[in-house]
Amino acid sequence: MNEHIAIIDPDVVMSRSMSQRIMHLIPDSKVSLYTPDAIMNDESLCLAEGIIFYDEMGTDPDLLLRHTADSTHPHLIPLQSAGTEGRRLLTGTELSRMIREASADLRYESPDTG
Repeated sequence: MNEHIAIIDPDVVMSRSMSQRIMHLIPDSKVSLYTPDAIMNDESLCLAEGIIFYDEMGTDPDLLLRHTADSTHPHLIPLQSAGTEGRRLLTGTELSRMIREASADLRYESPDTG
């Protein structure tokens, strides 16, 4: 599984830690790190990643979609628990499962398959 993954979060330390965990779990993945400010302030930024973990408290999903390539339909995964103010506690198993499910969804939706 050669996945391109973005992490968008204001906490750079958390993003780096999550990136390292992903690369440990899925060694052939490529992870890019962004801050919500970079997304909001750089109109030319184009997100080509198929899976995007994002801080839903500071990042508008519609804004993320405006920054993706027209042919890209990324799988967006919020880093906050629904209905709470706390971050999701993503274990390695849960993180790996979420990436694999998103990857399977992307392959299923791809017009190149079939």
